[in-house]
Amino acid sequence: QALEIKKTVLGENHTEYAGSLSGMAELYKIAGQYEKAEVLFLQAREILKKTIGENHLNYALNLNSTAKLYAIMNQSRKAENLFLQATEILKITVGENHPAYAQSLNNLAYVYQSIEQDEKAKPLLLQAIAITKKISGERSPDYIGTLNNLALLYQRNMDYEKAERLFTESRTLEIRNMLTIFNTLSEKEKGNYLQN
Repeated sequence: QALEIKKTVLGENHTEYAGSLSGMAELYKIAGQYEKAEVLFLQAREILKKTIGENHLNYALNLNSTAKLYAIMNQSRKAENLFLQATEILKITVGENHPAYAQSLNNLAYVYQSIEQDEKAKPLLLQAIAITKKISGERSPDYIGTLNNLALLYQRNMDYEKAERLFTESRTLEIRNMLTIFNTLSEKEKGNYLQN
């Protein structure tokens, strides 16, 4: 209903309507309704292309979201192409020292790892790690996640020493973060957390 109201009030060619379409697409993606999600992501992208153009952060984020959907659907080539486009747009619009750019590098590396092109994935992960460490710090979940991704790459390539070092570092940081957060929770929240 909210989507229909926005469509009526704002019209179909409005960035807020495109944002609502993307939000609905994310819900469909989470629910495993990939075809419905794809239609909405593509519809939102067309609106964004008309209203703000292709060289805009929101357009790049739509490409990233659509590419993640394709990665889930095992459509690696489509995912790769969209991640490459998004990464280039982000490089131009927000620069290389931005969380969205680092995340896009990590996403692209994930696709390369899924199609066993580790030689393309490794430099992207190293760059994403350096950017994320610089702008968000070592305790950032994005930093920890990217370290873990690089550890998995090393493990698959049987470089167990490097993999172990990175796994240990990422787990240590994750435990520190958990302990910091855990200490601020109520007893009920702690119980709920431990049950999950």
